[in-house]
Amino acid sequence: YQRLGVVMFNLNESKEALKSFRKARELDSSLGHPFVLMARLFAQKGEEKNAKMAFERAYKEDQTDVKVAQAYAEWLIQQDELDEAQEVADTLSDQSPDSIAALLLDGIVSLMRGQRDDAEDALSKVLDINPAHPAATNILALLLIENDENRDRKRALQYAEMNAQRFPQSVQANVTHGWVLYRMNQPAAAQAALQKGAQSGNLPANSAYLVARIMSEQEQQKEQAAATLEQVLKQSKGLFLFRREAQDLLDKLKAELNK
Repeated sequence: YQRLGVVMFNLNESKEALKSFRKARELDSSLGHPFVLMARLFAQKGEEKNAKMAFERAYKEDQTDVKVAQAYAEWLIQQDELDEAQEVADTLSDQSPDSIAALLLDGIVSLMRGQRDDAEDALSKVLDINPAHPAATNILALLLIENDENRDRKRALQYAEMNAQRFPQSVQANVTHGWVLYRMNQPAAAQAALQKGAQSGNLPANSAYLVARIMSEQEQQKEQAAATLEQVLKQSKGLFLFRREAQDLLDKLKAELNK
């Protein structure tokens, strides 16, 4: 029924698609909320107004469902509606204070709103529950390496090294490792990690931003850095943690290059 729903949606039969998604969930409660599925399909077509209405309907019907709240909040983040995303994250945290999904979402939204201490606190709570959580350790590595405290920077390296060892084929893990090494003034080791990341596949948005930051600090690579940022800002539709920072850096590079 879920496949049938997608087919009906692509035939512009939205009502029939929704009926199919409802039937699918009746038969298997683990499947996605019907209105979340509709919202994602609308978003893929660029119908953001309809996507918003569908997400709001899903959340109104079942805001205690972690998957529904997470999907809605992530969409809000992609729309740069961070205040609304924080409200969803806060509600989810109140309902499920020990939920990894709730804490991770809270950390991500806090980071994107520039509330780095709150982000670090939420992500650290994730590690209290699961000390090796890959997303939490990756983001914490990126947070902590920006601090001046040597203890924090060592923790950043520890998390980055752990993920690079556990996921040797992961682009994100290797690029994060390379970035942390670069920030710790270990250029040779950083270059090796970055090359390993580049060889593992296409760079996701967050990793591309880190590479662009490194290039932006090399006079002869500023144009390439700007081109990388323009491309990732144009193409990225996923969860781009550093979208605002990427735009700010691009604006700065353009101003320098146009002098």
